[in-house]
Amino acid sequence: MDQRHINEKGMSMLVTALFIVGETAGGGLIALPTAILSTGALTGAFLLLMAALICTYTGFLLAENWTILQELYPEYRDHCRKPYPAMGLRAVGPKFAHFVSAILQVTQFGTAVVFVLLAAKNGENMLNANFDTHVSFCFMIIVVSLLVFPFTLPKSPKDFWYAVVAAMVTTTVSVILIIVGAWKDYEVCQKEVFYPPINVQKTLMSFGTIMFSYGGHCAFPTIQHDMKKPHQFSKSVSIAFLVVFIFYLPVSMSGYLVYGSSLSDSIIPSIQD
Repeated sequence: MDQRHINEKGMSMLVTALFIVGETAGGGLIALPTAILSTGALTGAFLLLMAALICTYTGFLLAENWTILQELYPEYRDHCRKPYPAMGLRAVGPKFAHFVSAILQVTQFGTAVVFVLLAAKNGENMLNANFDTHVSFCFMIIVVSLLVFPFTLPKSPKDFWYAVVAAMVTTTVSVILIIVGAWKDYEVCQKEVFYPPINVQKTLMSFGTIMFSYGGHCAFPTIQHDMKKPHQFSKSVSIAFLVVFIFYLPVSMSGYLVYGSSLSDSIIPSIQD
């Protein structure tokens, strides 16, 4: 197969980049300031940059791997629902394909649990802050799960591109509001702010949070497969992780500098307005 094989019904390079941003950014946006608290501003900024570069490079490797697979095995040029196991199958064999599938399921389940809990907590805080209504956190978990469930039914990423637009809009608005809210609190909070000393053990744990914030690779081969020009996926990855880094850095630094040790698991409850 020519590397420049074109899928006319697929997504463009820019839409794919937006899809990666929408799929990657989000949870890390509100958890990263707490992670930076353990590393300090300079070390935290360096780790954010290193994580972005590492994830971009591994995204390149995945893109190249899937392109080679499509060249060698024509059956993968059409829709493939399980690209990771397919790569494991062709690389080692059937047993390894099952192993890859199991690891992928565990990873996705863990990620889904984190995001459902995070969304439920945000929903609880939103109702309490804006409508003075208290809804049980456990009940919010059920509500969030039911709301998310319909979006798991489409066949592939290109079938719910509208979710990409929504994710990009809400993420961008969240970044702006968090930064504006934090700096509106700067004059008051700066008088009492305390920055804890850097702890090596906590820094290593924080690096795990930072890497998790850039995590999205489980979906990369599926997204690449739905592109008009799959060989351009590496360009989409570059654009996406640049945008995610631009989102993450100011939110992390403003949260750390303004609130310091008073940060909880999420930056949102710390914002006074």
